Amino acid sequence: MGSFNLDELVAYLGFDYTRFALASAESLMVSDVEWRDHNLVGWPLLKLYYSAFFSAHALLRSQGVGFVKIERKQAKSINDLFHIIDKSGASFEPGMYIHALDTSVRGDPKLRFTKDSGGSGAHEGFWDMFCKYLNKAAEDAVDAGEIDANAFLTGATEITAAIRGGAAHAGSWMSTMRNEINYQHKHAVWFPVGRPQKSHAGRRSLRIAPANSITLPIGVGKDPVDAFWRVSFYLSLLNIDISEHIAARSTKGGAFGQKWRRLRNSLR
Repeated sequence: MGSFNLDELVAYLGFDYTRFALASAESLMVSDVEWRDHNLVGWPLLKLYYSAFFSAHALLRSQGVGFVKIERKQAKSINDLFHIIDKSGASFEPGMYIHALDTSVRGDPKLRFTKDSGGSGAHEGFWDMFCKYLNKAAEDAVDAGEIDANAFLTGATEITAAIRGGAAHAGSWMSTMRNEINYQHKHAVWFPVGRPQKSHAGRRSLRIAPANSITLPIGVGKDPVDAFWRVSFYLSLLNIDISEHIAARSTKGGAFGQKWRRLRNSLR
């Protein structure tokens, strides 16, 4: 899709980045308070998952990429407009889409929409797309000979393996754990939590700090709850690292930096 207003697109991406970054930080901080002050596990663990989910969305928006659901009514509106221009043109089907800004041609940016062909739910599809995006971006950086490209590739490989639960072909482990905890009440995380539990003891080592302070699990292993804590916490902290970097360069009235600092100050 070409011939769009680039300023309007940047404003949209900026708004979307802000809402996801703030939602991720708030969810992380509420999860941390509930776990530490009230000794609860179930809801804090789910809120930490959503912090990670929002963080991954924010990371993509910071790169001009999004994962959106086009409803049937929205698809019809798009098609009505397209068919005014070209009655024989292709139709825009409802479903999950990846949108990304393509600036490969100088002076002619395009917004490309790619339909997700996985046929999975919103969360499963998103994590699969997120992993594929990270790996592709890292491989492109290596091919372009960019500085620290190999470190980027190593990090992307570790993150995506952790999100997938160690299974290279699956993108839904994070979402599967969320469903099992939320809807099936599995993994013994709901009050009263049995004691002692290694999974919950491992949670005590996790602190709000730079993301590289977290050791990502190699696979799910015998303790999926501990792996779930660590992967979710890592992604949540990654959002804080990136947001701090952006906020330090965002100082104008109503800008992201002001909102970010207000959130951090109010929850300290």
